Amino acid sequence: MKNTKNIIIVFLLAIFTLGCSEEYLVEDPPDVMSSRNLFETTEGFQMGINALYAQARIEKKGYDSNTPTLNFTFIGTDICFALSVGSAVNKFGLEVQPSEGHYLFMWSWLYSIINSANTIIIASEQPYVNWTEAEMKQTQGEARFFRAFAYRHLVNLFGDVPLNLAEAGGEIKTDWVRTPVAEIRQQIVEDLQYAVDNITGDPNPKASNITSWVAKHYLAEVNMELGNNVEAETLLRDIIDNGPYQLVTDRYGVNLDKPGDVFSDMFLEGNTNRDDGNTENMYVLQSEPLVEGGDYFWNRRYFGGRYDKIQVIGDDSVLVTPFKISNDRGGRGVGDAQPTVFMMSLFKPGNNAGSQNDNRGSEFTWRKYLILTDYAEGEAMGADLLPSGYNYGDTIWLETETYSYKNWYWTWSRKHDETNPVTLDKHQGYKDWPYLRLAECYLLLAETQFKNGKASDAANSINELRERANADRISAADVDIDFILDESARELWGEGHRRYVLMRNNLWLERTSLYNDAVIDDGVTGWNSTGPTERDLLLPIPQSVIDANLDLKFPQNPGYD
Repeated sequence: MKNTKNIIIVFLLAIFTLGCSEEYLVEDPPDVMSSRNLFETTEGFQMGINALYAQARIEKKGYDSNTPTLNFTFIGTDICFALSVGSAVNKFGLEVQPSEGHYLFMWSWLYSIINSANTIIIASEQPYVNWTEAEMKQTQGEARFFRAFAYRHLVNLFGDVPLNLAEAGGEIKTDWVRTPVAEIRQQIVEDLQYAVDNITGDPNPKASNITSWVAKHYLAEVNMELGNNVEAETLLRDIIDNGPYQLVTDRYGVNLDKPGDVFSDMFLEGNTNRDDGNTENMYVLQSEPLVEGGDYFWNRRYFGGRYDKIQVIGDDSVLVTPFKISNDRGGRGVGDAQPTVFMMSLFKPGNNAGSQNDNRGSEFTWRKYLILTDYAEGEAMGADLLPSGYNYGDTIWLETETYSYKNWYWTWSRKHDETNPVTLDKHQGYKDWPYLRLAECYLLLAETQFKNGKASDAANSINELRERANADRISAADVDIDFILDESARELWGEGHRRYVLMRNNLWLERTSLYNDAVIDDGVTGWNSTGPTERDLLLPIPQSVIDANLDLKFPQNPGYD
């Protein structure tokens, strides 16, 4: 799946050639290779499916060194804000403009997945293909999953968007219309149900394949978005009770003989895949260093702390920048994505069932201090510099309660720590990343149970995660939607798509306004933000898309005209 041939197929199937075409919904495939001569055998279709997997991984790879593709799905919420490069996410209406290239990239990338999937689905129905019915259904199921994957992001980010189920041809279409979100979600349901019914339920040793259980999870989610919570509860209960996944409840893996806890074990390098002993991960994005066609991710750069900029005042009142980039500190981070003060408060006793014993808030999950170290050669970019009056072995504590603008002392998540196999000063990451964990199914289940009037059942579902994390059990009386959202933050910080969870519950605007540090005017943050408004519930349609629709007016989202 990670080779040059598959990368060629990505571009063959893509609907867009960024920066080269005026049309952003259709592209004519190159004459040198077509779906007719590629998709004749099982091998050819597998190449196309592999290309879809590669396209999906772009979510964590992004398109430059500063911006992961879907940074808007996590930053700019109640629990995370951007320190620097994602500042437009924090400034909301001040800098969010239809001409911003990042919106066009997201739009183009997602529609390229849709066109790739459409091409495979249509080609798979042709009578000249030599394969079994089971092979055809597996291929169609995976392609339809990725089409649903793309539309899931599009409607949550942009609202009404064009629904296209046809293969792009040579004729340029300039009269696209925006399809209502509810209609697109019904198509997502149809595609995911097909995947549930027709693709394998067996995860491979890396959990890097989409299974019927993964499709069922997202089928439950879209049912929740449509208000079908009874159906969603049934689907989620089936995954948990009958699927091949189990919560990790015992310590395991590479650091088993070192201090740690069961929760943090799951995010260590070497502990991510099923053949590493991780029974919880349902879908893992794979990355390979120094392999032609192997992907890299920006997780470490984005979420890791920029500790190499921390300054310490010595006894002589001289500021020293002591900390060197090192392996045991997780490699080079830039600290673009920061947990909010509210996020860190969720681990305090009494704060909506916060618990000081909760492993999800431990020093093994969050970097809470640094130790001045005289590193051996190869372990760091050099020995730490000692401020006057300090010695190697001294501890410098980081901040978890009060944040100020460009506070490099601020804590960061260790879920994204990793070492770099090339050089320590690079910020590309190669750690396989858990895209979906069974824990997320438990949280969705608790949400549906609560909405279905089953608060006791919701508490039981949440307690499965709290017991694993060594947090205090809760009762039915503790459960409301805010508690569920807080518990989701404790479990899934730095994972998933927080914006979608808040939007589904009509709480993104309220909770982001209350808790995102970038909208708190304390005179020192430097954001000058007016905070989110109704306009910011959706991103703007890229101006280039509107301009390319020559024969029919393509409406912009409210507030961006």
